[in-house]
Amino acid sequence: AISILFARAGAKVLLADRDQANAETTLATIKEEGGEATVFVGDVTINADCRGMADAAVARYGRLDVLVNNVAVRPHKPILEITDEEWHTTLGINMHAAFYLCRAVLPGMMERKTGSIIALGGQSAITGRPGTSMVTTAKTGVLGLIRAVAAEMAPYNIRANMVNPLSLIPI
Repeated sequence: AISILFARAGAKVLLADRDQANAETTLATIKEEGGEATVFVGDVTINADCRGMADAAVARYGRLDVLVNNVAVRPHKPILEITDEEWHTTLGINMHAAFYLCRAVLPGMMERKTGSIIALGGQSAITGRPGTSMVTTAKTGVLGLIRAVAAEMAPYNIRANMVNPLSLIPI
């Protein structure tokens, strides 16, 4: 939905997804509405893929102005039932991906002295609730990263913000 709205506003969009079929569905919608987009299939938990996404956007469109980091898994489980693998996977998908993506797009933004990074968070970035220790830790980490990026990149006119929508549905 975010990609479709950006395309409707005239943005040229790089759709990055692990699932090519999912990305192609979004691509079809954007093209049907007269927008411009391309697909990059990759895994945001892999640094090289994040760099590849940024490089693909620049190769296709000449520059990358906005990064929307809409990457998340939200497992809910009592803390004493969490396996090491679940913990590492949740942090890898939520927090490490945000770091890799920021690091991939920032050099070009710094060179042009403009850009915007938008991370999607949620209530878990602000409050802790039972059964959410994994996602609360990960999203709080992303919030800290975004705050630090905003402070560090301010001299380059690069904005970094995190949107934390309130969930009205109990999760």
